[in-house]
Amino acid sequence: MKTSVTSLHPMLPLLREAVEQQLRYPIKSQQSVYALCEALRGQINEDTIRRLWGLRKDGYASVQRATLDILCKYIGARDWEDFLAQAMANTDCESELGAQLPQIIADQLTIGQEIELTWLPNRRCRLVFLGEAKWRVEAVENSSTLQVGDMFECRTFVVGQMAYLDSLTRDGKCLGSYRIGIQNGVRCGAL
Repeated sequence: MKTSVTSLHPMLPLLREAVEQQLRYPIKSQQSVYALCEALRGQINEDTIRRLWGLRKDGYASVQRATLDILCKYIGARDWEDFLAQAMANTDCESELGAQLPQIIADQLTIGQEIELTWLPNRRCRLVFLGEAKWRVEAVENSSTLQVGDMFECRTFVVGQMAYLDSLTRDGKCLGSYRIGIQNGVRCGAL
């Protein structure tokens, strides 16, 4: 049995979400890190929690199975394997070929090209492409989270689908990942 799991494992975001639901609020601040650490009775240290939730710049390459087992027990599963089995049994198909959907693909853009994203309720954001899937916010309307100058990574924006802004950074500080258009997706277009 492997003793660690890669940080890119597709079920880790689902586990983090389940932990946050059990805790009853998101892990976004030092206070929430303390609360989770206390809820876990100190079985996982604060630094590990910060890494797992993207609250540290250095991130992580893998997660120890023992850490995953503790988090899984916290949400009611026996261990990581039990969590995976339950998730697979309760999850509809999460795959589809999206080539026919209108989309903006970073690899097809030139540096300096601008696009506009909109999502509910009444959010609008103008982005400039920096190369290598990196973007900078140039203008934003009606968003309390995104600010002009913020930077993030995203390879593809698909019309009508949620957009996942990875490594959202403000003033050199990584704020974690940010999802927009969660229920109704985003609209996007080149300017």
